[in-house]
Amino acid sequence: MNLFQEIITGLLCLVVYLALWELTLRSRRNEPFLLWENIKIVFKSLCYATSGFISSNIQSNGQYPRLVQKAKRFFEPITHSFLTFCKSNRKENRIEYIRSGGFPAPDGQKQVHLKRSLFDFNPGLLLRLIWKPRILAVVLLFFVFVVNVIGATITSTATGGNWNNTATWVGGVVPAAGDDVVIADGATVTIDVDPPALASLTIGQLAAGTLQFEAGFARTLTVNGIVRIKPGSTFKSAPTGSTSTITTHSLVVGESLINDGTIDFSAAAGAGGTTANASGAGITFTGSPNETFDCSAATSSTNLRKTNGLVLNKGIDKTSVLTFSPGGTFQVLSGTTDGFLSITNGTFKIIGTNSFSNPVFNVTSYSIPSSGGFELSNPNATVEGQNGSVDNNGVLKITDGIFNVGIVAGNSSVTNNNGTFVLSGGVMNVAGRFVLSNADGTFSGGTLNISSVGHASSTQASFQCSLTSDLSISGNSLITISQPNSSVTPYNDIEILSGSGTKTITGGTFQIGTATTPAGSTFLVNSDIPLYNLTVFNSSTKVSLTDNLTVNNQLSLNGQLLLNANNLILGTTAPPITGTFGASAGMIVTGTGEFRKMISSNGSYNFPVGDVTGITDYTPVTLNFTSGTYAPDAYVLVKVFNVKHPQNVSTTNYLNRYWTITTSGITNPVYDITATYADADVTGDESKIAAGNYSGTAWARGGNANSGTNTISVTGITGSTGFSGIRADSPTVVIDNGETATICTGSSLILNTTATGDPALTFSWTSSPAGFISALEEPSVSPLILTDYIVTVTDGNGFTASDAITVTVNPNNTVTLSSAAGTDAQTKCINTPITDITYTTTGATGIGAPTGLPAGVTAVWASNTITISGTPTASGTFNYIVPLTGGCGSVNATGTITVTPDMTADSASSTPTLCINTTLTAITHATTGATGIGAATGLPAGVTAAWTSNTITISGTPTAFGTFNYSIPLTGGCGSVNATGTITVTPDMTAGAASSTPTLCINTALT
Repeated sequence: MNLFQEIITGLLCLVVYLALWELTLRSRRNEPFLLWENIKIVFKSLCYATSGFISSNIQSNGQYPRLVQKAKRFFEPITHSFLTFCKSNRKENRIEYIRSGGFPAPDGQKQVHLKRSLFDFNPGLLLRLIWKPRILAVVLLFFVFVVNVIGATITSTATGGNWNNTATWVGGVVPAAGDDVVIADGATVTIDVDPPALASLTIGQLAAGTLQFEAGFARTLTVNGIVRIKPGSTFKSAPTGSTSTITTHSLVVGESLINDGTIDFSAAAGAGGTTANASGAGITFTGSPNETFDCSAATSSTNLRKTNGLVLNKGIDKTSVLTFSPGGTFQVLSGTTDGFLSITNGTFKIIGTNSFSNPVFNVTSYSIPSSGGFELSNPNATVEGQNGSVDNNGVLKITDGIFNVGIVAGNSSVTNNNGTFVLSGGVMNVAGRFVLSNADGTFSGGTLNISSVGHASSTQASFQCSLTSDLSISGNSLITISQPNSSVTPYNDIEILSGSGTKTITGGTFQIGTATTPAGSTFLVNSDIPLYNLTVFNSSTKVSLTDNLTVNNQLSLNGQLLLNANNLILGTTAPPITGTFGASAGMIVTGTGEFRKMISSNGSYNFPVGDVTGITDYTPVTLNFTSGTYAPDAYVLVKVFNVKHPQNVSTTNYLNRYWTITTSGITNPVYDITATYADADVTGDESKIAAGNYSGTAWARGGNANSGTNTISVTGITGSTGFSGIRADSPTVVIDNGETATICTGSSLILNTTATGDPALTFSWTSSPAGFISALEEPSVSPLILTDYIVTVTDGNGFTASDAITVTVNPNNTVTLSSAAGTDAQTKCINTPITDITYTTTGATGIGAPTGLPAGVTAVWASNTITISGTPTASGTFNYIVPLTGGCGSVNATGTITVTPDMTADSASSTPTLCINTTLTAITHATTGATGIGAATGLPAGVTAAWTSNTITISGTPTAFGTFNYSIPLTGGCGSVNATGTITVTPDMTAGAASSTPTLCINTALT
C-alpha cells in the first residue's frame, strides 16, 4: 500500500469514529452534531502537522489550528506545556518546548516564545511511525478526543446577534464551556445569558467586531484565558441607544485582557439612550499566574466604571501580579476624576511609558489588603490624589512615575499591620501624613513629598515610623515636608522611634521646608535613628528638635535649627556644614542643648551657632585642633548663651554672651578658640573687655576683644572650657535678719540675704552645731536649739564673702489646770457664785479675750495664772476658751461651766369650790427643774398632793369645810419655789327648832 492509500484508509477510519463519537458524546452533552466541522478541523490539523503549508491550512478567520491549540491546552497541566509540532522544513522538524504564548496568527498580533527541547526527535522516524494506517487512526482519534473534551473555536457570523441564538454562530453552535470564542469582523453580538466559562475571547479579526451586554438583565461573562479586543472592535456595557440602566454586568478574566480597540464599560444609555454612564460593567481578574491588562495601543480606548470597575482577585496573596499598560484614551465614568480599582488579592502594577493621569482606586479613602499590592513603574504615569487617605496593609511600591495621596489637609498614607512600602524611584506626594505603623518601609531612590497641604495631629508626625516598624533609607532618596503639623497640641513632623523594628539610614535626605512653606514655619523633629543628610530649606523654615538628633553626613542650613534642650550630633565623616549662614538665614540655635561634632583628627571645625533670645544673633565659633589623640567616639561640643557667663563677676566691661566648649574622648587636646560676638553683647567699654576661659575653678584671661571683627580669641586650651569676655571683682553678702533672731519650737525662719557682685553668685550655708547645708540664696531653717548659721558667697572668679547669724529657739506656751479637779467642768445654779477655776501658764504674757463664759463670769491673768470667777446670771452649758497671748504657739485654757436655771411651778389648773365630803376634781401644777415636792400645807383634810413627771396632782375628798389656801414646796432643783392655790369647801345645809308651837283659831293671825 502506497502512502496515498494509507492516508485514505486512515481518514476513512477517522470518519467512522467521528460519527460514533458524535452520536454518543454529543448526544449526552445535549450539543449539536458537529461531524462535518470536526472532519474539517482534523483534516486541517493533520495537514498542519505533516507539511510545510502552515498558512494555507489556517481557517479563513485567522484562528489557530484546532488540533495544536486544543492539544496544547490539554497537555499543559500534565506535561508542563510539551507539545510536538512540525516546522515547515520537513527535514529539520523538531519537537520544541513551548513555555508561553501561542502560535502565530496571520495578523501577527500574537507572538510566539519558544525554547529548545531538552532532546530532539528524528522527524523521519516519527512520520514513518504515524503513517501506518492503524497507528494514524489511533493518533488522530486521540487528538479528536482531546479536541472534543477541551473545546472548540466558535466564531460568530458576520452579522452576529444574541449570544444564546444558534444563528449568531458559524455552524449554529452556541459556545460551550472551554471554547475559544471569536466575534467576527462586522458582527455585533449581544450577551443575553450568563455563558459558561470560555477558554478565550477575541473581539474582531482584521477589522471591527462588537460585543455588548444586553439591556434587560445583569450578565456575567467568564473567560478563563485571554480576552483580546482587536483594533476597531468594541466591548461595551449596553447596546447603542438602549435604555439600559444596568451597571452590574461583569467580565471575569482568568488571564490577560488586551485592549487594542474599545472597552466602554460605562456606556451611554438610559433615558433617550444618550445618558452618560447610565450602564456599566465591572472587570474581575482571577487566576494565580502573572497576567496583563494591556491598553498600551494607540488605538486603545478604555472607559471603566468606578464601583467594581476593576476588581483584582488573583491568587491568594500579593505575589500574583496584574500589570497594567496604559495608552490611548483611558477614562472612568467618561472622565478622568474618578478611580476604578479595588484589590482583594494580588498586585496591580502600572508599567510602560505611555502617559497616564487618573485616580486609580475607586474610593477616596482606600485600603490595600494584606493579600494585595500596588506598584507604580511608569515614568509618565500620574496617579491622581483623591479626598481621602491610603490604608496599606499589603504592598505599596513606587519605582517610577508620580503617585499622589490626598488633596486636602489630613489626607494621609498609612502603612500598617505588617504592610510594606517601597520607594525606589519616581515621586510620591502626600497631602498629609506618611505613617509606618508596625510596617516595613524601604527608600532607595525617588522623592517622597509629605504634608504638601498640611495636617494636624497631636499623636502622629508628618513622617511617622513606629517602634515595631522596619525602616531602610539609602541611595539618593529625598523626603520633603512642606507644611508643619498644625495641631493645637504640638507634635513632631518627623518621628522615627527605635524599638523592635530594624531601622537603618545609610543614605537619602530629609528636606525640611519647600518653596511653598509659609514664612515663620517651625517643624518639630525627633529621630532615634541617625539621619544621613538633613536640609533646612530656607529662611522661612525653622527646625526644632524634640530629642537628640544625629546627622551622619551632610547638614545643610538655610534656616534655623533649634536644639532647645537637646543635642545635635554631627558624624565623624560628615563634611563641613553648608548653606547660607547669618542671623536671618542658616544657623544652629543651641538653647540649652549641645552641638556635637564627632572628630577623628586635628583640623579646623566651624560651629555656625547663634541664638534667638531677644534680637536674633549669629555668633559662630571656630575651633582649631593642633594636637591630641582621638578615640573612635571622640567629639567636641559647642553651646552658646545670650547671657553673661554664670561665673563672670564683672559688673561692667564684659560680654553679655558666653560659649561652652566640651571635649570628650580626646587625650591631651590642644586647640584655639575664635568666637564672634554681636554688637549688642557689649556692656561697658569694649576696649576693656578681654577673652576669658573658665576651666571650672577660675578664670584665665586671653587677648583683648577685636572691635573691628567682633571676635575674641584664646590659644592653647587643653580641655573643656567656658568662654566669654570678662572683668574681675569681689562679692559681698549680708544676712538681712541681723546678727540674732528668735523663733519658736517647730517654726522656721527664712534667712534673707543681700549680696553684691556680678551674678551668678553661688551660696553655701553651714551651721554650728553642724548638720545644716544649703546652696540656696535664702534658705529656710528650723533649728531645735540655739544655732549659728554661716553663709559663704562665691562669684565666678572664685572670690568669697561670708556672714553669720545666731538663731535662738523658744519653747511653746503651756497651760495646766491648777484648781481642784473637776472645777473646769462644774455645774452651778443660776445666780450662784461658781467655784473659782485657776490655770497655771508658762511662756505666756497674758490672755486674749475669752469666749464662751456665761454672763457674770470673767477670766483674768496674773503671775502666770488664769483665774475664772463670778456669779452666772444666765443658764445653759458654756464651753469656754481663754487664749494665751505672747510666747510661742497657739495654746488655750478650755473647760465647761453648766448653769442650771431656778425651778418653776405653773398656776393651778383650777380653783374649785365644792361641798364637803364631795370628791375633788384633780388640780394640777406643771413644774420645771424639780425632782419632787415637799410636805404640802393648807390642804383641807382628806385632800393630798403628789408629784410625778414634772406635774403636781392634788386630789381627794375634803372632810372639812372652809377656805383652804394651800402651798406645796418644790424640791431637788434650784431656788425656793411653791405651787399655791385655793380650795373652798362648803358645809352641808342645816335647819333649827321652831321658836314656838302655837295653837290658834281659824282666821286668827299667827304670832
